[in-house]
Amino acid sequence: MRTIDQSVRGWIPVAAGLLLILLATSPPTFGESGDPPMAVAGHQVSGNVVQVTVTNPSSDPQTATVQIQVVVDGEVVHGFIPVTVMGGGTASVPVGFTSSVEEVQTLGITQGGNPF
Repeated sequence: MRTIDQSVRGWIPVAAGLLLILLATSPPTFGESGDPPMAVAGHQVSGNVVQVTVTNPSSDPQTATVQIQVVVDGEVVHGFIPVTVMGGGTASVPVGFTSSVEEVQTLGITQGGNPF
């Protein structure tokens, strides 16, 4: 005769499999195709840190990657920082480098593999 504990253990793999199927087939919640894209609203350089301001005009939370190209010690350096912003919100993202930033060459944002 099986105990209650042994009966429950047999259903754990079934429940885990159903959860995996549910997660694999559910639609994404961040950055859906109908949402307006996030945008870089501005930046400020302070020594070796560039503060990048990102806005989300959508009513839903969205995730993106801030891409920046700067000159540090005469060399071109690239930085990539992930950011998530709530709907209608603004976030300031610090991007740090090893030495003082001489110049910000390019600054952009990428969502879902499409640059905006």
